[in-house]
Amino acid sequence: MLIRVRESHDLVDLCLMKNGIEYTRDMLGNNGALHYNEETEEHEMSEDEYEWWKEFFRYYETDEEEVAEAADEFDIMESEIWEKINFCLDGDLESRHYIIQRELEEIRGFYKNFI
Repeated sequence: MLIRVRESHDLVDLCLMKNGIEYTRDMLGNNGALHYNEETEEHEMSEDEYEWWKEFFRYYETDEEEVAEAADEFDIMESEIWEKINFCLDGDLESRHYIIQRELEEIRGFYKNFI
């Protein structure tokens, strides 16, 4: 999704893929971060917002990959891992990555005791 950065006027591509589908517009829109400028007919955000979302999307995709890898490594369903993670998530996007990483470490520690 193309976004105009207000301060620099750069047109940047911000993209979140989930299961092969671009999910950018949904994620930004569902979290109040989709700003449309009718004059320029472009979506826009501040430099700080762009940098925050770019990092969030990077973590989001990495977390998804790590859950899939853990499921393969320990021969468990991804849905079981997500169930445990989702129980701990509190809706705060700022802490999402850290909660997922904490839960993955706990799962790895638990299953490594059985290998």
